Amino acid sequence: MASTYSSSLKLTLIGDGEQAGTWGSTTNNNWNLIEDAVTGVDGISLTGLTSYTLTNFNGTTDEARNMALLFTGTPASTVTVTAPLQNKLYIIKNATNQTINMAAAGGAVSLSIPSGVTAQCYCDAANESGSGTGFYSAQTGSAGNFTVNGNLSVSGNQTSSGNFLAAGVLGAYTAAAFTGGISNGSGAAGTILNVSAVSSGTIFIGQRVTGSGVTAGTIVTGFGTGTGSTGTYTVNTSQLVGAGTSLTGAASAIASTPAAGDNSVNIATTAFVQSAVGTIGTMASQNANAVAITGGSIAGVAISGATIASSTIGGLTLGTNGTGTKTISTSTPTGGLDGDIWYQVT
Repeated sequence: MASTYSSSLKLTLIGDGEQAGTWGSTTNNNWNLIEDAVTGVDGISLTGLTSYTLTNFNGTTDEARNMALLFTGTPASTVTVTAPLQNKLYIIKNATNQTINMAAAGGAVSLSIPSGVTAQCYCDAANESGSGTGFYSAQTGSAGNFTVNGNLSVSGNQTSSGNFLAAGVLGAYTAAAFTGGISNGSGAAGTILNVSAVSSGTIFIGQRVTGSGVTAGTIVTGFGTGTGSTGTYTVNTSQLVGAGTSLTGAASAIASTPAAGDNSVNIATTAFVQSAVGTIGTMASQNANAVAITGGSIAGVAISGATIASSTIGGLTLGTNGTGTKTISTSTPTGGLDGDIWYQVT
């Protein structure tokens, strides 16, 4: 019976009665190949390439059998690395300046590994996942506590279903300086922010944008083709700002302004008054169940045309708390600085 080879690691399977007197050499070679699969580390340069196929040989050393693959160099663009469609675990280090797409020959699913990232992934050759054969991440969660001793970078969204505790300093985005314009994409006023260059910082949802010709209070409300750097974004106010304008993004996000009738307790660290979003109405029409009045009572009274600048309500002294001026008025909000709060009543 002739020797054959295993499907995944390509080890020599000696046939009955074969290799008399030499089988020991074949067996030792198999053990060396198994060692590659468990501890092997191979470096591969991708300079100038857009695709690369891992070598895959029967009974001898190759690239695909190694446990860890270190990709280096400067590919021409995003590069696709193709491995054999066989069940196997890999550690992939992308030390190039481009994204690597790990794919399996004939597989349906690939896995993108960004520049500078080391990832654990596996090839599912039998569609055990039910989502198609190919490459999947082996790092989609933690069964227990997860401790980060260095820096944590999140390029997507972070969702927390429990408490988030920081024992040290919790950092946020820094201010961004970039070049771009705002239009409808066809030369007229619109809400598309098109960023052509970013000289520093990161663009993020909730960021206030300023610059020559930019409407005060302009906020980034969504991603288009951009996710922090060059590309398109959506802003909250329709306007026309010419391409090539120098723009600045504030370092902190802007908290949402509650709508009329919203009785929830939402605290904003800063608030910028640009335009009214609704009216509060009279005291008689509001839900005042949670209002405690000390030293007197209010019944059937509507506040109109008044400014409270130095009174105390529930221990909060309006106008003297270091967060700006608080104004109650029937007038439409005008002017204002970061931290000012204007209550428009009828």
